[in-house]
Amino acid sequence: MITENRTTHQLSSLLLTFWQNTKYTYRGVDDVNSHKVKANEEQMDKTLTKRY
Repeated sequence: MITENRTTHQLSSLLLTFWQNTKYTYRGVDDVNSHKVKANEEQMDKTLTKRY
């Protein structure tokens, strides 16, 4: 049960981060090369590395 909750949380976090990056770059709020977008990409990479 704990592992399942952790996996669900990691997936939710990954999807939220991806959605935010996509939304804000599409709207022009953040530049693709901005520090914020790069930091979010690093977080997504860490989540994927942990998961797979």
